[in-house]
Amino acid sequence: MDGRGHKELLAVPGTWIQGTSKGKTFENAFSTIMKKIEFLTNESVNANLDRLDRLENAVCTISAKLDILTDKTIVPTTLRRVKNNIGFEMITKEQELGMFESNLNDVKYFNEISAWLEDNIFENTPENRMIEILDLLFSKQFLPKCSWTGISKGGEKLSMMTYRNILEVVRVHGSTSDVSITKKDIARFFMKKLKNAAKRAATKGLRKSTQHKFN
Repeated sequence: MDGRGHKELLAVPGTWIQGTSKGKTFENAFSTIMKKIEFLTNESVNANLDRLDRLENAVCTISAKLDILTDKTIVPTTLRRVKNNIGFEMITKEQELGMFESNLNDVKYFNEISAWLEDNIFENTPENRMIEILDLLFSKQFLPKCSWTGISKGGEKLSMMTYRNILEVVRVHGSTSDVSITKKDIARFFMKKLKNAAKRAATKGLRKSTQHKFN
C-alpha cells in the first residue's frame, strides 16, 4: 500500500509538470498567432486609410477643377462695366464682413444692395448666379479665410453660416423665377465653394498674371 501510494504520489507531479509545459507552449503559440493577426489587421487598416486619403485628395482636386471650369463660363465681374455703382467695396477682411452683415439689418441698405446686385448679375442658373454674387461681394483672397462652420484642418476660420443676412442676400438673388433656393442649397453651395476657395483663388491669380504677361 505504501509502495502504490508512493508511485501515485510520484505520478501526480510528473503529469502536472508535463501539462503545464504543454499549456505554456500552446499559450505562446496562440499569442504569436494573435500578434500576427493584429499586425496584418493594422497593415490592412492603414492601407485602406491611405487609399481613402488618396481618393479624398483626388475628389477634392477634381471638384476644384470643375469649379474653375464653371467659373470660366462666366464673364469675370472685373471685366464688366459695373452698372448702378453704389460705391460698394469688395470685402477683404473680417471687420468689413461684420460691418456688411450689420448694415444689411437696415431695410433701405438691403434694398440698395439688392438693386445693385440685380443690375450686375448676368447669369440665369442659380449656381452661376451665386458664383457671380461671391465675385461681386468678396475678394478672392478673402474667401479662403472662411469655411461654412468655422472649423478647418488648417485651423480656425470665419464661420460663414453665422452671417444670416449675407446668406439671405445670396439666397434671394441666386434664386430665379423657376428655381427658389433653399437654406440647404445655400449650405451645400458655400461648403463646396469655400472648401475650394484657396485653389480657385490661386488659379485665378495665375491666370491673371499670365494675361498681363502676354498683353
